[in-house]
Amino acid sequence: MNVIYVNSRKFALNFARLQSSSSAATAGSIDIPRRIKRKPDDVLKTLAALQTTDITSAHYQFHDDRFLIPYSNQRRKAYALSEESGRSAAKWLHKKYADLFKYSKGEPMIEAYVTGRSLEDFENVQTPDDICALLDSQIDMNEIIQELGKLKDNRSQDFKQAYFELICYLSGQSSSGDRFLTHSVRQKVVNATRNEEVDKLFKELPADDARALNTMIRTLCRNFLVTDAWTLYQKALADGMPIYVDTFNSMLQIVLHLNEGLPAIKWKSVEDILNTMANQSVKPSVQTLNILLEILSSIFGWKDARQMSMGILAEFRALEITPSLASWYHILNIFYRDRSPMSGILVDIVAELEKQELSVQDHKDANFFVTAMTICANQFQNAQLAHRINDLLRKSNNGIFIGDSVKESVYYRNYFQVICVTEPLDSFMEVYHTYVPSVYIPEPSVMETILKTVEMNSAFQYVPLMWRHILLFEHTTRDNLVNLLFRIITDAGDSELDKLCVSIWDKVEENMESRRNTFKWKAVHLSHILTLLCKGDNLEKAMKIFEKINENSYQLEGVPTEDALRHLYKLFVQHKMELMAEKVLHYAQENGLNVTNTNDSV
Repeated sequence: MNVIYVNSRKFALNFARLQSSSSAATAGSIDIPRRIKRKPDDVLKTLAALQTTDITSAHYQFHDDRFLIPYSNQRRKAYALSEESGRSAAKWLHKKYADLFKYSKGEPMIEAYVTGRSLEDFENVQTPDDICALLDSQIDMNEIIQELGKLKDNRSQDFKQAYFELICYLSGQSSSGDRFLTHSVRQKVVNATRNEEVDKLFKELPADDARALNTMIRTLCRNFLVTDAWTLYQKALADGMPIYVDTFNSMLQIVLHLNEGLPAIKWKSVEDILNTMANQSVKPSVQTLNILLEILSSIFGWKDARQMSMGILAEFRALEITPSLASWYHILNIFYRDRSPMSGILVDIVAELEKQELSVQDHKDANFFVTAMTICANQFQNAQLAHRINDLLRKSNNGIFIGDSVKESVYYRNYFQVICVTEPLDSFMEVYHTYVPSVYIPEPSVMETILKTVEMNSAFQYVPLMWRHILLFEHTTRDNLVNLLFRIITDAGDSELDKLCVSIWDKVEENMESRRNTFKWKAVHLSHILTLLCKGDNLEKAMKIFEKINENSYQLEGVPTEDALRHLYKLFVQHKMELMAEKVLHYAQENGLNVTNTNDSV
C-alpha cells in the first residue's frame, strides 16, 4: 500500500489561499477564454522553435548515420529514390495482404496502421467534410474514388459537387515526386483529348449550378482544352452565370493561346477579361497579379514590360493586395533580361521582403530565391546582397521556399561562387563549413573556383581539406580538379603536402580501373610524384608510373621533366634493373631529353 506523507501546516496554508481566491472569483464575473483550435503538430512545432537548427546534421530524409549519409548528389538521389521505392513496396504489401496485419493493440487507434476498409466505413461518408477527412487518411486514392462513385447517386447535391471537384482535380494529374524528382513541365497541348468521366459527371449535375460550371471551366483550362474552355466561358457569360475569381484566373492563363499576333492584340484579350471581372464586381487575387506579370514578361520587350508591371503593381496595392514571392519572381524576370539595362530593383525587393512574414501563396513562390541569387551572382557580384538574400531564406520558416533539390543546388552554387570571389578566404571558409556537406555538395565548377582562390591566396592549410572533400564527393575523376590540386601542392614546396601526392595518385588510379572514362594527367604533376617516389626509394610505384608514361602517352598532357627521368634512371641503375633503365633512356631520347648526365652506369 502506497502512503503519501503531507506537511499539514503547508497543506492548511495552501487550502486557505485557494478558498480566498475562490471567494474573490465568485464575487465578480468569470471570463472563460475562447478555445483555440490547435493542430496535431502544434506542440511539436513549439518545442522545435525552442531549439536552434543543427546545420551540421544530415537532412531529415536520410538516416543520421555516418555510413548511411550520402555525400554526393548522385548518391543523394539514389538513396532518396530507394527509400521511396521501399515505402511504396511496403504500402503495396500492406494493402495486398491486409488480412495479415489486422492484429493491433494500439490505443488510441492509429489510422495509418489500419488495413482494409469495410463497406460500412464508406457508408458513413455523407458530406464534403467527410470526403476531405477520407482524403487525409491512408486509404488508397483509387479505392476512395471507386467506393465514392458507388455512393454518389444516393447522396446530396453538395456531396456530388465535392466528388465532381475531386475527379476534376485528379484528371491529368501525374504521380507526385519528392524533392529529388524535378516536376517536369507538362506539355501545353491545345485541344487535347477530353476526359470522358469528367464530362459524364458534369452532365449529371444541374445546368444552372454555378459551382459545377466554374469547376468545369477551370478543369478545361488546366488541361489546356482552350477552345472548349473559351466556348463554355462565353456561354456562362451569356446566361448570366456568376464567374469566380479562380475561373477568371484560369482563363487568363490560356488567353494567349487563343490569339496569335502582336503583343498589343494579345494584351487586348487580357484587358477584356479584366473588364469583365470589374463589371461583375469580382475582386482580383494575388494569383491574378502573378498571372498578369507572367504574361507581361512573355509577350513584351523589357522597356514596355517594366513600365506596365510597375503600373499593375500600383493598382493591386491600391486594392490592398500584397505581392507574393511569385510576383517578385516575375518582376525579376522582367527587369533582368539579356541585353537589358542594369537595374537595382533586386535590392529594393529584398529590403521590402525583410520587413514581411512570408507565406506560401503561389506554386511559383519557390522560384524566387534561386532566381534572386542567380541574378546576384551574375550581375551584382555583391557578397553583402548575397548574404542578405541567404539570411532572408534562413529566417523563420522561409526555408520551404528553397524548392526541390535542383533549385537548392543552383541556389547554393551561385551563393558560393559570389562570396568565394568577393570575400576574404577565411570568411568564405566559415560559410563553407556551415553548409558543406550537410546541406550542399559543391559541384566540380564550385570546387574549381575554391581551389583557384586557395591558390591565389597561398592558403595551403586548406589543401588537405579540399582533397578529403574531393574524395568524399566523388570528384576524383575530374582531371581539372586533381591537376589543379597538384599544381597548388607543387607550388607550395611543403614536405607535408608532398605526402598527399602519392595517396592522390593511388586513389585516382583505383577509381579509374572501375570506370571507362580516361583521366588526363599532366606530365609535370606525374614528374613531381615520380621524383618523390625516387627519393623515397619506392621502386614498385615508380615503375607503375613510368609504364603509364611510356605506354599510355595519349592519357598524358605534356612530357615529363628531365629531372624526374634522371632520378628514375638513377633508381633503376641502383637496383641493377638494366632493361628498365634502357627504356627510360630510350624514352628520353625520343623526346629530346638527356638523362645520362650522371656518373652512374648500368
